[in-house]
Amino acid sequence: MVCQFIGFDHYGDEGKVMGLAPYEEDRYAADFNDMIELRKDGFRLNLKYFMPLGHNQGMEVNEDGTVSLSRCYSDAMIDHFGPPSEAPCHDYAA
Repeated sequence: MVCQFIGFDHYGDEGKVMGLAPYEEDRYAADFNDMIELRKDGFRLNLKYFMPLGHNQGMEVNEDGTVSLSRCYSDAMIDHFGPPSEAPCHDYAA
């Protein structure tokens, strides 16, 4: 959901975001603590930030083999952080 919101909208882009994470400040920790509550038995999502689970089954495989994801973040993400980022260039042929 966060990857999609910041513009990495292809299935599998989460690895890019994880790889980039250590190069930035931890300025959104309080926001993430509000989105995801860590518990001894796992975690709990604050559903105000997420689209209802099962709203569109989440993904579709395209004819070219790529995967399209339905929007996973709610309007609360936009209200809190501003408009989502545009998707970066995905020119895999280059």
